[in-house]
Amino acid sequence: MNAQPLSPENLQMLWLFACIVARTGAIIATATIPAFPGTPLRVRVVLSLALSLMVLPQVMVLADVSPITISPMTVLGEVLVGGILGSSISMVLGATAWAGQILGTISGLSWAEDFEPFGEVQSAGISTFAWWVGMAAFFASGGHLAVVCGALETFTTLPVGSWPHASLEKMCSLVPGLSLHLAISMAMPAMMALVAMHLVTTIIVRIAPLSPGSGLVQAAGAVVLLFSMFVGADTWARGWGEAISAPLERILAFDH
Repeated sequence: MNAQPLSPENLQMLWLFACIVARTGAIIATATIPAFPGTPLRVRVVLSLALSLMVLPQVMVLADVSPITISPMTVLGEVLVGGILGSSISMVLGATAWAGQILGTISGLSWAEDFEPFGEVQSAGISTFAWWVGMAAFFASGGHLAVVCGALETFTTLPVGSWPHASLEKMCSLVPGLSLHLAISMAMPAMMALVAMHLVTTIIVRIAPLSPGSGLVQAAGAVVLLFSMFVGADTWARGWGEAISAPLERILAFDH
């Protein structure tokens, strides 16, 4: 029995679905790097297919209103769009770890490097702590739902086949600076206290015949770091979900 060839309408729908899967798959593959680096591939594939099926009816309506010519290059363009979007989200979410690294460097401690026998990279404990606090605040404020909805809405703000787009080019240069701004804003309360502590300690050591014991200055720095983080807990926890929502909205709405 000979197989019947696909009609042009069905072939167009298959190409359209391939474009949707390409974008959502690229977003999930890159955006989940800071939050869920060990997510199995099959979980990401299933999630990409599920989200693609959710958004397919909406994209089909848009395609009927504005017909597009879909080709393998169009699918490749959707992979690039999804990769840029996912990487931007990943950098913004990773600002919490950047804040911890800034504090570790300023304190001169790196607050005990964590050694992972099976990992390739060591990270400062304060960086890991900042990441957990930031992610907890982000999920508690419902940020993960906003990211999923926003990622699906990109098919409206940036329809399939509209690559290249000027907003995406601007995003490649603006998002790293925006993420660093978030990291510095998050670390600022503790960072100022640490800088003041170092200045005072330096002056005391220079003008007084003081011979502190081994690790005394580092211990004082750790105490100041913990206290200043406690005082700035609103920035580190409750305010982080609100602070991060505006940049994510700008990324997903292409409003630059």
